[in-house]
Amino acid sequence: MPATQTNPTRPLVEVVYSPACPPNAYFLAAVKQWLADYLAAGSVQLKEVRTDLAPERAAELSGVSDLGQLKSNIFIAVYVAGHRVSSVPLHPDEVINGVRAALDQPVLPTPTAPRAWWGAPTSPTWTGNPAELSFAPLTEKTISRSLHLCLNCHPAGTPTPAEHQPPGRQLKQQLLKQAFTLTPIIGIVARAGDQPAGIIECYPRRLARAAGFVTGDDPADDRVLTVTCIEVAGGFPRIDVIDALMSNLLKALSTDPPTQFDWLEGNGIYGWLDGTNPYWVFEKHGFQRVREIVPGKRVLMLRRLGGGEHNSRA
Repeated sequence: MPATQTNPTRPLVEVVYSPACPPNAYFLAAVKQWLADYLAAGSVQLKEVRTDLAPERAAELSGVSDLGQLKSNIFIAVYVAGHRVSSVPLHPDEVINGVRAALDQPVLPTPTAPRAWWGAPTSPTWTGNPAELSFAPLTEKTISRSLHLCLNCHPAGTPTPAEHQPPGRQLKQQLLKQAFTLTPIIGIVARAGDQPAGIIECYPRRLARAAGFVTGDDPADDRVLTVTCIEVAGGFPRIDVIDALMSNLLKALSTDPPTQFDWLEGNGIYGWLDGTNPYWVFEKHGFQRVREIVPGKRVLMLRRLGGGEHNSRA
């Protein structure tokens, strides 16, 4: 896909990212650091493409007509001259080699950084009983626990460096401000004492779509919440915590539901039992299949809040 450029002799580097992921502030800064020499020399152009601020371009780069047609969630990805070269969690060699190839320069022959350049996971294994975890709805008063998990307890690696945490929080707060005007609950958090153990987040469908997540695309947008992220803190038993999170989320939404939302949907991924948004947890908790997103890989699942039967028109 050709990139739109003001100067065709300078390859356009575009970073497409979701405002829902606080570590993206760190990854954006990292891309700028990796390309600092090229930017200083004027060899490339760099453009940030935030899904909610530039949805048309984010969709175009993702190969769909609009964000409602996404086949997978957007977290962060780098494109050079319209071609995707690296995606979450990004890697310096992939980004730099994408630029070098666009400039007709030899690519780097050997890795210059480890795959986990952002820091290997250091979380100790939690040895408690999952039945002892406590759960609370994610509200304006508790959302800091979700931010803390993403920035300090993410299972992919070490905590986000301190200097990148404030911009990460600020990035997500812009999305949260919109969400809390529409619903008092955007998910559930599990805790072991004061330590976050896991989260499920769900946003009104229109916001979820704008933030780069797979959603349904039917007319009932204003009645649907979309599960965007299921994550477990490093060291905790993922499958047990994921199961308990979903159970408690459905209980919270059924006990004190946001009145305008009747449905909860999710992007179920086959075969990735301990991954993000695994198919099994939706199936176990009464979600029904709506459509294949990617045959054999992903399926859109839907469940009525407060019980009730599946309705394919929702």
